[in-house]
Amino acid sequence: MRNTRVCGRKLVYAACRRAVEAGKPLFDVLVETQDVAVPLGRERLRYLTDPENYLGSASQMVNRILQPASGVVLEK
Repeated sequence: MRNTRVCGRKLVYAACRRAVEAGKPLFDVLVETQDVAVPLGRERLRYLTDPENYLGSASQMVNRILQPASGVVLEK
């Protein structure tokens, strides 16, 4: 499992570097990277690279952590 995770991390890091150097969206570079695109597929890559899916839930995660301790709830 660790080797798979390390390999995946290296592939994504290299894709990020290529995206920045080429001025292209990360999604476009990942779709062109067969070792990433084939196992995950285009739709999964689209989902994983959409900021709404990882930034949009930040306030909910903070609320889940803070609420039991203080009753504080951040607005969405």
